[in-house]
Amino acid sequence: MKTLAFALLAALVVQIPADPDGPLEPSVMNEVEHALARAPSCATNAPAAFGDIFATNGLSATAVAVSLVSRQDKAGEWIVNGTNATAEAVAILMSLAR
Repeated sequence: MKTLAFALLAALVVQIPADPDGPLEPSVMNEVEHALARAPSCATNAPAAFGDIFATNGLSATAVAVSLVSRQDKAGEWIVNGTNATAEAVAILMSLAR
């Protein structure tokens, strides 16, 4: 009986980890939406022509989102090695927000 009670309790307490490439958690999605809102509006129409400028290939969707949101400057842009990569960041974040 104690084993059954422990198993039931464990099932209630243990959380199943989210799919790393699945939809973003609500808190991360909120940060992505905030970053996109701060980005210059012209960046949403500009073509993204860089490769893996942010070095995010191979990361989970959540890790990519957190990395990009944390790199946004106070002007709402993403500058990498002196190059404005805002269009690339916006394109990536928009693809994650779907």
